[in-house]
Amino acid sequence: MHYFIDFEATQYSMEIISVGCVDENGRTFSTLIRPHNMNKMSDFITELTGITREQLEEAPTADEAFSAFYDWIDPNHTAHFFCYGDCDRLFVYRTMRYIRSFRAQCALGLILSKLTDASMIARKYFRIDNTLSLKHAVEYFAGELPEVSHEALADAESLRFVYEHVKTGTVDVCPFPEYVTVKKVKPKAAPPKVDASRQIVARSGEKQMEFTSYSQAADWVMRTYLKHSPSSNEMTKFKVERRIRKAATQKKNYQGCKWSCK
Repeated sequence: MHYFIDFEATQYSMEIISVGCVDENGRTFSTLIRPHNMNKMSDFITELTGITREQLEEAPTADEAFSAFYDWIDPNHTAHFFCYGDCDRLFVYRTMRYIRSFRAQCALGLILSKLTDASMIARKYFRIDNTLSLKHAVEYFAGELPEVSHEALADAESLRFVYEHVKTGTVDVCPFPEYVTVKKVKPKAAPPKVDASRQIVARSGEKQMEFTSYSQAADWVMRTYLKHSPSSNEMTKFKVERRIRKAATQKKNYQGCKWSCK
């Protein structure tokens, strides 16, 4: 059984003060909840949700509310809960600190263990990287922008409406390009420039070899002098190149050759 759930909470302590839930068959559950610390109920939350301190004073406690919620859940089907966004899980955690009723603990524990963030499903459906607000998702499917109520049951019903559209498939073309993160492509490194005017010279008796880069000189040394070495690899080449550079700078011998750089 799928349940679509939403919470309202206090501003700082993040205790749940309202829960709204609707199942896939349309049954609903909603109630206000008196927080453990009423002093954390701010005017901002009242302006945002319309929930007043006076209403919460008369509301059931979290123990009473979630015990009733546990009894409301259909025991004949496995419960799967859906929320929208990443805040609801935190609200449940913060409220569980004050729960003493076993049935209420079971209800919140069940929610946490079976809670899925449906905004991630919506991201996949719309082919976007950032979370689209629930109201804009409703507007996309309903053709009109819903009123912003911050009322838990209304938001739970909106979530159910959106989920029914996004649970399978994806759109062919993303309708919200502003929610797509533009990935910066790291430019490919330009190939190293070969200084044609540079000459690295190796002299051995009457023989003289000239190279246009230390890498080219190192290749020659490895082919000529290190071809039987079991460690002739990239690290060996790096060391050989470094030694040639040092010998050329100081006009010293290396591998039987006197090196110089013009």
